[in-house]
Amino acid sequence: MLSAAQARQLFAVHRWTGLIAGVFILFLSLTGAGLVFVTEIDRFLSPNLLVSEPGGSMIEPERAVAAVTGAYPDAKVNRIDLPVTDNSVFTAWTQRMKDGDKSFNQVMVDPYTAEVTGIREQSKSFPFILRQLHLRFLKFGWKGRVVVGGFGLVLLLSTLIGLLIYVRFICALSDWWS
Repeated sequence: MLSAAQARQLFAVHRWTGLIAGVFILFLSLTGAGLVFVTEIDRFLSPNLLVSEPGGSMIEPERAVAAVTGAYPDAKVNRIDLPVTDNSVFTAWTQRMKDGDKSFNQVMVDPYTAEVTGIREQSKSFPFILRQLHLRFLKFGWKGRVVVGGFGLVLLLSTLIGLLIYVRFICALSDWWS
């Protein structure tokens, strides 16, 4: 068993690691909640790109791809997202060579007129930024993943120390419940 001095020292470590882990969990909870509603938030922030005026019947996805390749002949369409509501748009995920660098873009196509309504760089879109913020603190790249892993280890340490400190209490629970 732990002495009173050891328990106090471990409790101090537990308190600080818990505080650090708690701030991290709050951050992940807020960005994660934003990711749940990312489509709705993105449509609210960019209605000129992501909202269309319903009218008539929707075009086929192939026609939307043709509209994108017609407007951007140097673009390779990697994927196309279908409209999810009557006033949504087709979103084509494209890759282009721009000044010797690859450029990843989202091209929006009106699902009723096959008109290209806009383009945006994928890395500057709200969903991309929020996801990167959640996964790796935005621009840290692989270092951000290491930081996230470090916070995970702090949380694990806090949990293990908490179990060590409260082992007597946990063992006494069976007597308390009976």
